[in-house]
Amino acid sequence: MSLSQLNSPLFIDPRGIASFAKKLTFGGHLGLLNKPGEAYKNNTGFILRGNVAIVPVRDTLTHRNDAFAQYFGLSNYEALALTLADLLADTKVTAIIFDIDSLGGQVFGLEELADKIYEARATKPIHAFASGYCCSAAYWLAAACEQVHAQKGAWLGSVGTRMTLMDDSGFWEQHGIKFKTFVSQASPDKAADPFDDDHGAKLYQGLVDQGGANFVASLAKYRGVSEKHVLANFGQGWIMEGPAGITAKLCDQVCSLEDLITQLDPASSADDNDKNNKDTMDPKDQKGVTPAPKPDANTTVETPAAEGQKTELTAEQRLLALEAKQKAQATELAALAAEKEALKAENKTLKNTETTPTPGKTNGLEGEAAGAFY
Repeated sequence: MSLSQLNSPLFIDPRGIASFAKKLTFGGHLGLLNKPGEAYKNNTGFILRGNVAIVPVRDTLTHRNDAFAQYFGLSNYEALALTLADLLADTKVTAIIFDIDSLGGQVFGLEELADKIYEARATKPIHAFASGYCCSAAYWLAAACEQVHAQKGAWLGSVGTRMTLMDDSGFWEQHGIKFKTFVSQASPDKAADPFDDDHGAKLYQGLVDQGGANFVASLAKYRGVSEKHVLANFGQGWIMEGPAGITAKLCDQVCSLEDLITQLDPASSADDNDKNNKDTMDPKDQKGVTPAPKPDANTTVETPAAEGQKTELTAEQRLLALEAKQKAQATELAALAAEKEALKAENKTLKNTETTPTPGKTNGLEGEAAGAFY
């Protein structure tokens, strides 16, 4: 397990830091669909609805597809890049949706993945769907898609870079522990102190500002607006819901995931009745019906003649048809006899349980009827 994720700069909304400390599991990401998707080629990185691939992007986004990300169920840039490459190469997949619910994540690897998504737009339709949070690094990925769609109430934005450093020197002093760091004279900034040294603080601030500038430049490119527009209208680090996002050109549409799938592949949301046998009796209507016996190798099944034609049966064919009819009747009679015996047994049981009730108690029938059912 790698802990490098905890010590690197993050494009992440402050509320995401708390969730990063919890084990947030992968899954449960398509509960609002009318029909579930299906696994495809044993790939757990996406599901397929018709010809549309839906790729979940969840929780704190990390760089590496290592044991840390896999154990905590975190989406990561390496795995998403591999999934994207597979989907672009698969001829069955005609469109891709990144279903996003994330407060953001690591800086490293983010720009490269976003650029891959942006370039892939020339190959296949690629859309982002904000199903909850779509903030900071997660929004960076969303903006790289052809269009950004938002569920009602989803939050988008939090554009910018954040870095938090902790001064633990007081803690160590209380325990009588001191540290002394030596650096080469040619590299004084290698041990820059952001707490006691204004120069050191400026160095760290410069890293954050550069990350923010890269963020703004990428969004302007992906969304087809100017950097000035991004700085003025994309929230300045704050978040907004879909309607306000549309006005700011932060997103393109407020809709459901089902609606978006239908837009990209209408056939994927079509009724499945045509795939079923329309002549099959509904299970709820089959009570008390004895299925017709399946013909054996010696049974000949009559085929109705076409309208306007008469079919003469030979004596042998009529005999076989009669035998098949007798078998069906025998099967039905056997079923009726079994039902009769079951009713006799039930009647006998009822007589044995219908005793005189004891005060304060109920007999078997009354006790069962007294229960509440929904």
